[in-house]
Amino acid sequence: MHGKTAGSSLIIVLLMSLIIMGSVIALISSTSLLTRKGSGYEKLAYSNLLGADAGINSFAARVQLKKYTGKVDNIDCFVQGTRASNNTSAGTCTYTAQLPSYSLSNGNTVQVEVVAINNTASSITVRSTSTTSDGTSKVVLQDFLVTRPPTTNISIPAALTSNPSIDLGGNGKIYGAPYDKSSNSSVLSSANNGILPGLTTLTTGFNHNSSPTITVADDSYLDTGSFVRVNGYTMQVTGKASGYTSTNRKYNVTQVPGGVVANGTPSATSGSTVDLVQFAVRSAPTSVTSTTARIPISDPTGFYVNDVIYFRSGSTMYSAQVTARGYTNDADLTSGYLDIKYPATAVGSTMTGTTAASASAVTAINIGTGISRYVPGASSAGSISGTGSSDLFPSGAAHNSSILSGSSLFSQTFSGKTKQDVYDLSTRYDLPPAMVLDQVNWVGPSGSATTNSNSYSINDLCGTGILIITGNLTLNGTCNSGFTGLLYVMGDFSNQGNSTINGAVVVEGQVYTSGTKVKGTMTINYDPNVFLQRGRHLAVSRISAVTATWRQQ
Repeated sequence: MHGKTAGSSLIIVLLMSLIIMGSVIALISSTSLLTRKGSGYEKLAYSNLLGADAGINSFAARVQLKKYTGKVDNIDCFVQGTRASNNTSAGTCTYTAQLPSYSLSNGNTVQVEVVAINNTASSITVRSTSTTSDGTSKVVLQDFLVTRPPTTNISIPAALTSNPSIDLGGNGKIYGAPYDKSSNSSVLSSANNGILPGLTTLTTGFNHNSSPTITVADDSYLDTGSFVRVNGYTMQVTGKASGYTSTNRKYNVTQVPGGVVANGTPSATSGSTVDLVQFAVRSAPTSVTSTTARIPISDPTGFYVNDVIYFRSGSTMYSAQVTARGYTNDADLTSGYLDIKYPATAVGSTMTGTTAASASAVTAINIGTGISRYVPGASSAGSISGTGSSDLFPSGAAHNSSILSGSSLFSQTFSGKTKQDVYDLSTRYDLPPAMVLDQVNWVGPSGSATTNSNSYSINDLCGTGILIITGNLTLNGTCNSGFTGLLYVMGDFSNQGNSTINGAVVVEGQVYTSGTKVKGTMTINYDPNVFLQRGRHLAVSRISAVTATWRQQ
Protein backbone atom coordinates (compact mmCIF):
# COMPACT_ATOMS: atom_id res chain seq x y z
CA MET A 1 0.00 0.00 0.00
CA HIS A 2 2.82 2.31 0.90
CA GLY A 3 4.60 1.57 -2.44
CA LYS A 4 1.43 2.37 -4.44
CA THR A 5 1.01 5.66 -2.60
CA ALA A 6 4.65 6.63 -3.29
CA GLY A 7 4.27 5.76 -6.98
CA SER A 8 1.11 7.86 -7.31
CA SER A 9 2.87 10.81 -5.63
CA LEU A 10 5.76 10.52 -8.08
CA ILE A 11 3.40 10.57 -11.06
CA ILE A 12 1.60 13.62 -9.66
CA VAL A 13 4.95 15.42 -9.14
CA LEU A 14 6.04 14.62 -12.68
CA LEU A 15 2.71 15.85 -14.12
CA MET A 16 2.94 19.05 -12.11
CA SER A 17 6.53 19.59 -13.27
CA LEU A 18 5.48 19.14 -16.90
CA ILE A 19 2.65 21.62 -16.45
CA ILE A 20 4.96 24.19 -14.83
CA MET A 21 7.63 23.69 -17.48
CA GLY A 22 5.02 24.13 -20.21
CA SER A 23 3.81 27.32 -18.62
CA VAL A 24 7.36 28.63 -18.32
CA ILE A 25 8.12 27.79 -21.98
CA ALA A 26 4.89 29.45 -23.08
CA LEU A 27 5.72 32.53 -21.00
CA ILE A 28 9.24 32.67 -22.43
CA SER A 29 7.91 32.30 -25.98
CA SER A 30 5.32 35.02 -25.42
CA THR A 31 7.92 37.35 -23.89
CA SER A 32 10.32 36.69 -26.73
CA LEU A 33 7.59 37.46 -29.28
CA LEU A 34 6.66 40.69 -27.52
CA THR A 35 10.34 41.63 -27.29
CA ARG A 36 10.80 41.04 -30.99
CA LYS A 37 7.63 42.98 -31.73
CA GLY A 38 8.73 45.84 -29.45
CA SER A 39 12.16 45.81 -31.04
CA GLY A 40 10.51 46.11 -34.46
CA TYR A 41 8.48 49.12 -33.35
CA GLU A 42 11.61 50.71 -31.89
CA LYS A 43 13.46 50.18 -35.17
CA LEU A 44 10.63 51.79 -37.11
CA ALA A 45 10.52 54.71 -34.70
CA TYR A 46 14.29 55.15 -34.87
CA SER A 47 14.23 54.90 -38.66
CA ASN A 48 11.54 57.58 -38.77
CA LEU A 49 13.52 59.81 -36.42
CA LEU A 50 16.59 59.52 -38.64
CA GLY A 51 14.49 60.35 -41.70
CA ALA A 52 12.96 63.41 -40.06
CA ASP A 53 16.39 64.56 -38.89
CA ALA A 54 17.75 64.12 -42.42
CA GLY A 55 15.03 66.47 -43.67
CA ILE A 56 16.16 69.11 -41.20
CA ASN A 57 19.87 68.60 -41.91
CA SER A 58 19.43 68.93 -45.68
CA PHE A 59 16.96 71.84 -45.60
CA ALA A 60 19.45 74.74 -45.86
CA ALA A 61 21.41 73.15 -48.71
CA ARG A 62 18.24 72.30 -50.66
CA VAL A 63 16.94 75.88 -50.42
CA GLN A 64 20.29 77.38 -51.43
CA LEU A 65 20.63 74.98 -54.35
CA LYS A 66 17.27 76.29 -55.58
CA LYS A 67 18.72 79.85 -55.26
CA TYR A 68 15.94 81.42 -53.24
CA THR A 69 16.26 85.21 -53.50
CA GLY A 70 12.89 86.22 -52.07
CA LYS A 71 11.85 87.85 -48.84
CA VAL A 72 11.52 86.04 -45.52
CA ASP A 73 7.73 86.16 -45.64
CA ASN A 74 7.65 84.32 -48.98
CA ILE A 75 9.89 81.39 -48.17
CA ASP A 76 6.92 79.27 -47.01
CA CYS A 77 5.42 79.50 -50.51
CA PHE A 78 8.80 78.71 -52.04
CA VAL A 79 9.25 75.59 -49.91
CA GLN A 80 5.77 74.02 -49.93
CA GLY A 81 3.59 76.20 -52.17
CA THR A 82 1.29 77.21 -49.26
CA ARG A 83 1.36 79.73 -46.45
CA ALA A 84 2.50 79.01 -42.89
CA SER A 85 -0.39 79.25 -40.45
CA ASN A 86 0.88 82.55 -38.95
CA ASN A 87 1.62 84.16 -42.32
CA THR A 88 -1.84 84.69 -43.79
CA SER A 89 -1.30 88.44 -44.26
CA ALA A 90 1.43 87.87 -46.85
CA GLY A 91 -1.13 87.24 -49.60
CA THR A 92 -1.48 84.63 -52.32
CA CYS A 93 1.49 82.38 -53.04
CA THR A 94 3.40 83.23 -56.22
CA TYR A 95 5.58 80.09 -56.07
CA THR A 96 4.88 76.43 -56.63
CA ALA A 97 6.51 74.07 -54.13
CA GLN A 98 10.25 73.90 -54.77
CA LEU A 99 11.04 71.36 -52.04
CA PRO A 100 8.67 68.42 -52.66
CA SER A 101 8.62 65.32 -50.48
CA TYR A 102 11.22 62.68 -51.24
CA SER A 103 11.73 58.99 -50.51
CA LEU A 104 14.60 57.39 -48.62
CA SER A 105 16.21 54.07 -49.54
CA ASN A 106 14.29 52.34 -46.72
CA GLY A 107 10.97 53.43 -48.23
CA ASN A 108 10.26 56.27 -45.79
CA THR A 109 8.82 59.52 -47.18
CA VAL A 110 10.19 62.83 -45.87
CA GLN A 111 8.30 66.13 -46.12
CA VAL A 112 9.64 69.50 -44.93
CA GLU A 113 7.45 72.55 -44.38
CA VAL A 114 7.84 76.07 -43.06
CA VAL A 115 5.26 76.20 -40.27
CA ALA A 116 6.00 79.62 -38.75
CA ILE A 117 7.66 82.88 -39.82
CA ASN A 118 9.14 85.56 -37.56
CA ASN A 119 9.75 88.62 -39.75
CA THR A 120 11.25 90.64 -36.92
CA ALA A 121 13.95 88.07 -36.21
CA SER A 122 14.26 87.02 -39.89
CA SER A 123 13.72 83.45 -38.76
CA ILE A 124 11.49 80.52 -39.66
CA THR A 125 10.43 77.29 -38.01
CA VAL A 126 10.77 74.20 -40.19
CA ARG A 127 8.92 70.94 -39.57
CA SER A 128 10.27 67.70 -41.02
CA THR A 129 8.00 64.64 -41.05
CA SER A 130 9.20 61.12 -41.87
CA THR A 131 6.48 58.55 -42.60
CA THR A 132 6.72 54.77 -43.09
CA SER A 133 4.66 52.73 -45.53
CA ASP A 134 2.27 51.71 -42.72
CA GLY A 135 1.54 55.34 -41.84
CA THR A 136 3.58 55.77 -38.63
CA SER A 137 5.61 58.98 -38.49
CA LYS A 138 8.07 61.09 -36.53
CA VAL A 139 8.20 64.89 -36.50
CA VAL A 140 11.24 67.09 -35.84
CA LEU A 141 11.35 70.91 -35.76
CA GLN A 142 14.23 73.38 -36.08
CA ASP A 143 14.46 77.16 -36.30
CA PHE A 144 16.53 78.75 -39.09
CA LEU A 145 17.77 82.26 -39.81
CA VAL A 146 17.14 83.61 -43.31
CA THR A 147 19.73 86.28 -44.17
CA ARG A 148 20.98 88.10 -47.24
CA PRO A 149 24.76 87.74 -47.64
CA PRO A 150 26.63 90.91 -48.71
CA THR A 151 27.14 89.91 -52.34
CA THR A 152 27.01 92.44 -55.19
CA ASN A 153 24.52 90.72 -57.56
CA ILE A 154 24.81 93.49 -60.16
CA SER A 155 27.38 93.55 -62.97
CA ILE A 156 27.24 96.88 -64.78
CA PRO A 157 29.06 97.05 -68.13
CA ALA A 158 29.33 100.87 -68.02
CA ALA A 159 28.18 103.97 -66.13
CA LEU A 160 25.74 104.41 -69.02
CA THR A 161 25.01 101.12 -70.82
CA SER A 162 22.72 101.11 -73.84
CA ASN A 163 22.02 98.45 -76.42
CA PRO A 164 20.82 101.09 -78.92
CA SER A 165 23.06 103.97 -80.01
CA ILE A 166 23.78 106.81 -77.57
CA ASP A 167 23.47 110.50 -78.40
CA LEU A 168 25.34 112.63 -75.86
CA GLY A 169 24.03 115.93 -77.18
CA GLY A 170 24.15 117.82 -73.88
CA ASN A 171 26.83 118.70 -71.37
CA GLY A 172 26.85 115.39 -69.57
CA LYS A 173 29.43 114.24 -67.06
CA ILE A 174 29.62 110.47 -67.12
CA TYR A 175 32.30 108.75 -65.05
CA GLY A 176 33.03 105.04 -64.92
CA ALA A 177 36.02 103.25 -63.38
CA PRO A 178 38.86 103.63 -62.96
CA TYR A 179 38.48 107.38 -62.64
CA ASP A 180 40.47 109.87 -60.57
CA LYS A 181 38.43 113.01 -59.90
CA SER A 182 41.40 115.11 -58.77
CA SER A 183 43.20 114.67 -62.09
CA ASN A 184 40.03 114.10 -64.19
CA SER A 185 41.63 111.03 -65.74
CA SER A 186 41.44 107.25 -65.80
CA VAL A 187 44.11 106.03 -63.40
CA LEU A 188 44.49 102.66 -61.68
CA SER A 189 45.68 102.70 -58.07
CA SER A 190 48.06 99.82 -57.55
CA ALA A 191 47.99 100.13 -53.75
CA ASN A 192 44.20 100.42 -53.50
CA ASN A 193 43.08 98.27 -56.41
CA GLY A 194 39.77 96.57 -55.62
CA ILE A 195 39.44 98.31 -52.24
CA LEU A 196 36.23 99.97 -51.01
CA PRO A 197 37.54 102.43 -48.40
CA GLY A 198 35.72 103.37 -45.23
CA LEU A 199 33.29 100.45 -45.02
CA THR A 200 33.15 100.86 -41.23
CA THR A 201 35.38 101.64 -38.25
CA LEU A 202 36.83 99.77 -35.28
CA THR A 203 35.10 100.30 -31.95
CA THR A 204 38.00 98.69 -30.09
CA GLY A 205 41.70 98.76 -30.90
CA PHE A 206 43.69 95.55 -31.26
CA ASN A 207 47.27 94.27 -31.23
CA HIS A 208 47.46 90.59 -32.02
CA ASN A 209 50.13 88.03 -32.72
CA SER A 210 47.75 85.10 -33.23
CA SER A 211 44.01 84.45 -33.43
CA PRO A 212 43.16 88.14 -33.79
CA THR A 213 39.67 89.59 -33.52
CA ILE A 214 38.21 92.88 -34.69
CA THR A 215 35.17 94.70 -33.30
CA VAL A 216 33.41 97.00 -35.74
CA ALA A 217 30.75 99.71 -35.61
CA ASP A 218 28.73 98.29 -38.52
CA ASP A 219 28.88 94.75 -39.88
CA SER A 220 26.12 95.05 -42.50
CA TYR A 221 28.56 94.09 -45.25
CA LEU A 222 30.76 91.63 -43.38
CA ASP A 223 30.31 87.89 -43.40
CA THR A 224 32.33 84.73 -43.00
CA GLY A 225 34.76 84.74 -45.92
CA SER A 226 34.89 88.55 -46.28
CA PHE A 227 38.28 90.25 -46.66
CA VAL A 228 39.08 93.57 -44.97
CA ARG A 229 42.06 95.88 -44.67
CA VAL A 230 42.81 97.64 -41.39
CA ASN A 231 45.81 99.92 -40.95
CA GLY A 232 47.41 98.39 -44.03
CA TYR A 233 46.91 94.78 -42.91
CA THR A 234 44.69 92.49 -44.97
CA MET A 235 42.62 89.97 -43.02
CA GLN A 236 39.99 87.36 -43.79
CA VAL A 237 36.90 87.11 -41.60
CA THR A 238 36.56 83.52 -40.36
CA GLY A 239 33.38 83.91 -38.29
CA LYS A 240 31.74 85.64 -35.36
CA ALA A 241 33.85 85.63 -32.21
CA SER A 242 32.78 84.50 -28.76
CA GLY A 243 30.77 87.25 -27.12
CA TYR A 244 29.35 88.60 -30.37
CA THR A 245 26.09 90.53 -29.93
CA SER A 246 24.13 92.99 -32.03
CA THR A 247 25.95 95.80 -30.23
CA ASN A 248 29.34 94.08 -29.81
CA ARG A 249 30.12 93.11 -33.39
CA LYS A 250 33.20 91.02 -32.84
CA TYR A 251 34.76 88.81 -35.50
CA ASN A 252 37.59 86.31 -35.71
CA VAL A 253 40.04 87.16 -38.48
CA THR A 254 43.17 85.66 -40.00
CA GLN A 255 45.93 87.78 -41.48
CA VAL A 256 46.62 87.16 -45.19
CA PRO A 257 49.21 88.79 -47.50
CA GLY A 258 46.84 90.90 -49.61
CA GLY A 259 47.79 92.86 -52.70
CA VAL A 260 50.32 94.93 -50.77
CA VAL A 261 51.99 92.90 -48.03
CA ALA A 262 52.24 94.62 -44.63
CA ASN A 263 54.89 93.16 -42.34
CA GLY A 264 54.74 92.96 -38.58
CA THR A 265 52.01 92.32 -36.03
CA PRO A 266 48.52 93.50 -37.05
CA SER A 267 47.48 96.41 -34.83
CA ALA A 268 45.15 99.39 -34.96
CA THR A 269 43.53 101.87 -32.61
CA SER A 270 39.85 102.38 -31.89
CA GLY A 271 38.25 104.46 -34.63
CA SER A 272 40.54 103.13 -37.34
CA THR A 273 38.97 102.74 -40.77
CA VAL A 274 38.02 99.26 -41.96
CA ASP A 275 38.21 98.92 -45.74
CA LEU A 276 36.51 96.14 -47.69
CA VAL A 277 38.28 94.12 -50.35
CA GLN A 278 35.08 93.71 -52.36
CA PHE A 279 36.33 91.10 -54.83
CA ALA A 280 39.20 89.30 -53.12
CA VAL A 281 41.26 86.32 -54.20
CA ARG A 282 40.27 83.79 -51.52
CA SER A 283 42.80 81.01 -52.27
CA ALA A 284 45.62 80.26 -54.69
CA PRO A 285 44.68 80.56 -58.40
CA THR A 286 45.40 77.62 -60.70
CA SER A 287 46.49 77.57 -64.32
CA VAL A 288 44.25 75.57 -66.66
CA THR A 289 46.18 76.11 -69.89
CA SER A 290 49.01 78.45 -70.86
CA THR A 291 46.44 81.21 -71.51
CA THR A 292 43.62 80.40 -69.06
CA ALA A 293 43.25 80.09 -65.29
CA ARG A 294 40.74 79.88 -62.46
CA ILE A 295 40.79 82.44 -59.65
CA PRO A 296 38.88 81.54 -56.46
CA ILE A 297 37.11 84.77 -55.48
CA SER A 298 35.10 85.99 -52.50
CA ASP A 299 32.19 87.31 -54.61
CA PRO A 300 31.68 86.33 -58.27
CA THR A 301 28.30 88.08 -58.62
CA GLY A 302 29.72 91.47 -59.65
CA PHE A 303 31.20 90.23 -62.94
CA TYR A 304 29.91 89.28 -66.37
CA VAL A 305 31.42 87.22 -69.17
CA ASN A 306 33.96 89.34 -71.14
CA ASP A 307 34.56 91.71 -68.22
CA VAL A 308 38.14 93.02 -68.28
CA ILE A 309 39.68 92.84 -64.82
CA TYR A 310 42.84 94.16 -63.16
CA PHE A 311 44.88 92.73 -60.30
CA ARG A 312 48.25 93.19 -58.68
CA SER A 313 50.84 90.41 -58.63
CA GLY A 314 54.18 91.33 -57.12
CA SER A 315 54.54 95.04 -57.92
CA THR A 316 52.92 94.91 -61.36
CA MET A 317 49.31 95.52 -62.43
CA TYR A 318 47.95 92.93 -64.86
CA SER A 319 44.83 92.64 -67.02
CA ALA A 320 42.77 89.58 -67.97
CA GLN A 321 39.29 88.80 -69.31
CA VAL A 322 36.48 86.87 -67.59
CA THR A 323 35.21 83.82 -69.50
CA ALA A 324 32.96 82.35 -66.79
CA ARG A 325 32.00 83.01 -63.19
CA GLY A 326 29.95 81.33 -60.48
CA TYR A 327 30.19 78.92 -57.56
CA THR A 328 31.79 75.49 -57.60
CA ASN A 329 29.03 74.45 -55.18
CA ASP A 330 25.79 76.42 -55.48
CA ALA A 331 24.92 75.53 -51.88
CA ASP A 332 28.18 77.11 -50.65
CA LEU A 333 28.36 80.88 -51.12
CA THR A 334 32.07 80.85 -50.17
CA SER A 335 33.02 78.77 -53.25
CA GLY A 336 33.05 81.58 -55.83
CA TYR A 337 35.39 81.59 -58.83
CA LEU A 338 36.32 83.50 -61.97
CA ASP A 339 37.60 81.73 -65.07
CA ILE A 340 39.87 84.05 -67.03
CA LYS A 341 41.87 84.19 -70.23
CA TYR A 342 44.88 86.28 -71.18
CA PRO A 343 45.72 88.41 -72.94
CA ALA A 344 42.37 90.23 -72.73
CA THR A 345 40.84 91.31 -76.03
CA ALA A 346 37.66 93.12 -74.87
CA VAL A 347 37.20 96.82 -74.16
CA GLY A 348 39.66 97.94 -71.46
CA SER A 349 42.43 95.48 -72.31
CA THR A 350 44.93 98.24 -73.13
CA MET A 351 44.52 100.31 -69.94
CA THR A 352 47.63 102.43 -69.33
CA GLY A 353 49.80 101.04 -66.54
CA THR A 354 48.75 97.41 -67.00
CA THR A 355 50.42 94.38 -68.56
CA ALA A 356 48.72 91.36 -70.09
CA ALA A 357 48.60 88.58 -67.50
CA SER A 358 50.64 85.39 -67.77
CA ALA A 359 50.39 82.00 -66.11
CA SER A 360 53.24 82.83 -63.74
CA ALA A 361 51.70 86.18 -62.78
CA VAL A 362 48.29 84.63 -62.08
CA THR A 363 49.56 81.76 -59.92
CA ALA A 364 51.64 84.25 -57.89
CA ILE A 365 48.64 86.39 -56.83
CA ASN A 366 48.49 86.72 -53.06
CA ILE A 367 45.43 85.63 -51.11
CA GLY A 368 43.41 88.71 -50.21
CA THR A 369 44.41 90.62 -53.35
CA GLY A 370 41.65 92.85 -54.69
CA ILE A 371 40.35 92.61 -58.24
CA SER A 372 38.88 95.62 -60.05
CA ARG A 373 36.82 95.95 -63.25
CA TYR A 374 37.00 98.18 -66.29
CA VAL A 375 33.82 100.27 -66.44
CA PRO A 376 33.80 102.79 -69.31
CA GLY A 377 31.81 106.01 -69.01
CA ALA A 378 29.42 104.86 -71.73
CA SER A 379 29.11 101.67 -73.76
CA SER A 380 26.75 100.68 -76.55
CA ALA A 381 26.22 97.89 -79.05
CA GLY A 382 25.62 100.77 -81.49
CA SER A 383 27.31 104.11 -81.98
CA ILE A 384 28.12 106.88 -79.49
CA SER A 385 27.80 110.44 -80.85
CA GLY A 386 27.77 114.02 -79.60
CA THR A 387 30.58 113.59 -77.08
CA GLY A 388 32.21 116.95 -77.82
CA SER A 389 30.61 118.84 -74.89
CA SER A 390 30.53 115.93 -72.46
CA ASP A 391 33.04 114.55 -69.98
CA LEU A 392 33.37 110.81 -70.52
CA PHE A 393 35.88 108.76 -68.48
CA PRO A 394 37.06 106.19 -69.25
CA SER A 395 36.44 106.71 -72.96
CA GLY A 396 33.16 105.50 -74.44
CA ALA A 397 33.05 102.02 -75.96
CA ALA A 398 30.92 102.04 -79.11
CA HIS A 399 29.95 98.95 -81.15
CA ASN A 400 30.76 96.84 -78.11
CA SER A 401 29.73 93.25 -78.84
CA SER A 402 29.71 92.50 -75.09
CA ILE A 403 26.57 94.65 -74.67
CA LEU A 404 23.68 92.23 -75.09
CA SER A 405 20.06 92.96 -75.96
CA GLY A 406 16.63 92.51 -74.38
CA SER A 407 16.30 89.88 -71.67
CA SER A 408 19.94 88.87 -72.20
CA LEU A 409 21.08 92.38 -71.20
CA PHE A 410 18.80 92.19 -68.15
CA SER A 411 20.32 88.87 -67.10
CA GLN A 412 23.82 90.22 -67.76
CA THR A 413 23.14 93.22 -65.52
CA PHE A 414 21.45 91.28 -62.72
CA SER A 415 24.05 88.53 -62.44
CA GLY A 416 22.08 85.82 -64.22
CA LYS A 417 18.60 86.55 -62.86
CA THR A 418 15.59 86.65 -65.18
CA LYS A 419 13.02 89.41 -65.29
CA GLN A 420 10.58 87.14 -63.47
CA ASP A 421 13.19 86.47 -60.75
CA VAL A 422 13.61 90.19 -60.09
CA TYR A 423 9.89 90.96 -60.45
CA ASP A 424 9.23 88.46 -57.64
CA LEU A 425 11.60 90.45 -55.41
CA SER A 426 10.12 93.83 -56.26
CA THR A 427 7.61 96.29 -54.95
CA ARG A 428 5.45 97.14 -57.97
CA TYR A 429 4.10 100.55 -58.98
CA ASP A 430 1.75 101.58 -61.78
CA LEU A 431 3.68 104.87 -62.12
CA PRO A 432 7.18 105.90 -61.03
CA PRO A 433 7.18 106.74 -57.30
CA ALA A 434 7.73 110.34 -56.23
CA MET A 435 10.60 109.15 -54.02
CA VAL A 436 12.45 105.94 -54.89
CA LEU A 437 12.77 103.72 -51.81
CA ASP A 438 15.76 101.56 -50.92
CA GLN A 439 14.36 98.38 -52.40
CA VAL A 440 13.72 96.89 -55.84
CA ASN A 441 11.09 99.20 -57.39
CA TRP A 442 9.28 97.82 -60.46
CA VAL A 443 7.18 100.19 -62.60
CA GLY A 444 4.78 98.39 -64.91
CA PRO A 445 1.53 96.43 -65.18
CA SER A 446 0.61 94.00 -62.41
CA GLY A 447 1.58 90.38 -63.00
CA SER A 448 3.79 91.18 -65.99
CA ALA A 449 7.56 90.75 -65.95
CA THR A 450 8.03 91.76 -69.57
CA THR A 451 8.82 94.87 -71.58
CA ASN A 452 5.83 97.00 -72.62
CA SER A 453 5.27 100.00 -74.88
CA ASN A 454 4.06 102.34 -72.12
CA SER A 455 5.79 105.71 -71.76
CA TYR A 456 6.62 107.13 -68.34
CA SER A 457 8.12 110.42 -67.21
CA ILE A 458 9.88 111.57 -64.05
CA ASN A 459 10.34 115.26 -63.32
CA ASP A 460 12.75 114.91 -60.40
CA LEU A 461 14.50 111.58 -59.88
CA CYS A 462 15.19 111.36 -56.14
CA GLY A 463 15.84 108.58 -53.66
CA THR A 464 17.86 105.42 -53.29
CA GLY A 465 17.41 101.90 -54.60
CA ILE A 466 16.92 99.92 -57.79
CA LEU A 467 14.37 101.44 -60.17
CA ILE A 468 13.17 99.30 -63.10
CA ILE A 469 11.02 100.93 -65.78
CA THR A 470 9.31 98.37 -68.04
CA GLY A 471 8.58 100.86 -70.86
CA ASN A 472 10.03 104.14 -72.19
CA LEU A 473 11.29 106.83 -69.80
CA THR A 474 11.76 110.57 -70.16
CA LEU A 475 13.73 112.17 -67.35
CA ASN A 476 13.28 115.90 -66.67
CA GLY A 477 14.06 118.35 -63.93
CA THR A 478 16.59 118.38 -61.15
CA CYS A 479 16.70 116.72 -57.75
CA ASN A 480 19.19 118.43 -55.46
CA SER A 481 19.95 115.26 -53.53
CA GLY A 482 20.06 113.15 -56.70
CA PHE A 483 19.38 109.45 -57.10
CA THR A 484 21.64 106.75 -55.70
CA GLY A 485 21.31 103.32 -57.23
CA LEU A 486 20.57 101.61 -60.53
CA LEU A 487 18.11 102.93 -63.12
CA TYR A 488 17.17 100.16 -65.56
CA VAL A 489 14.97 101.09 -68.56
CA MET A 490 13.52 98.31 -70.73
CA GLY A 491 12.30 100.76 -73.38
CA ASP A 492 13.87 103.93 -74.77
CA PHE A 493 15.52 106.51 -72.50
CA SER A 494 15.70 110.27 -72.91
CA ASN A 495 17.16 112.75 -70.43
CA GLN A 496 16.32 116.44 -70.82
CA GLY A 497 17.09 117.78 -67.36
CA ASN A 498 19.97 118.04 -64.94
CA SER A 499 19.66 114.71 -63.16
CA THR A 500 22.45 113.34 -60.98
CA ILE A 501 22.74 109.57 -60.61
CA ASN A 502 25.29 108.00 -58.29
CA GLY A 503 25.32 104.47 -59.62
CA ALA A 504 24.49 103.60 -63.23
CA VAL A 505 21.91 103.64 -66.02
CA VAL A 506 21.16 100.64 -68.25
CA VAL A 507 18.90 100.86 -71.32
CA GLU A 508 17.52 97.93 -73.32
CA GLY A 509 15.68 99.97 -75.97
CA GLN A 510 12.57 98.98 -77.89
CA VAL A 511 12.65 96.90 -81.08
CA TYR A 512 12.15 100.06 -83.19
CA THR A 513 14.21 102.40 -81.09
CA SER A 514 15.09 106.04 -81.47
CA GLY A 515 18.22 105.49 -79.43
CA THR A 516 19.30 106.68 -76.00
CA LYS A 517 19.39 110.48 -75.78
CA VAL A 518 21.27 112.27 -73.01
CA LYS A 519 20.57 116.00 -73.30
CA GLY A 520 20.76 118.64 -70.61
CA THR A 521 23.48 118.37 -67.97
CA MET A 522 23.18 114.84 -66.72
CA THR A 523 25.77 113.47 -64.29
CA ILE A 524 26.33 109.74 -63.78
CA ASN A 525 28.93 108.65 -61.24
CA TYR A 526 29.61 104.92 -61.27
CA ASP A 527 30.12 103.80 -57.66
CA PRO A 528 30.85 100.18 -56.67
CA ASN A 529 29.78 100.95 -53.09
CA VAL A 530 26.27 101.60 -54.38
CA PHE A 531 25.98 98.18 -55.97
CA LEU A 532 27.29 96.40 -52.90
CA GLN A 533 24.61 98.16 -50.84
CA ARG A 534 21.71 97.98 -53.30
CA GLY A 535 22.63 94.56 -54.67
CA ARG A 536 21.88 92.94 -51.35
CA HIS A 537 18.20 93.21 -52.24
CA LEU A 538 18.93 90.60 -54.93
CA ALA A 539 21.12 88.22 -52.93
CA VAL A 540 20.49 84.48 -52.76
CA SER A 541 19.28 83.88 -49.22
CA ARG A 542 21.56 82.13 -46.79
CA ILE A 543 19.83 79.64 -44.50
CA SER A 544 21.47 78.74 -41.18
CA ALA A 545 20.20 76.70 -38.24
CA VAL A 546 19.61 78.48 -34.93
CA THR A 547 21.59 76.78 -32.17
CA ALA A 548 19.66 74.75 -29.56
CA THR A 549 16.28 74.88 -31.33
CA TRP A 550 16.10 71.26 -32.57
CA ARG A 551 13.19 69.43 -30.95
CA GLN A 552 10.78 66.55 -31.47
CA GLN A 553 7.07 67.07 -31.67
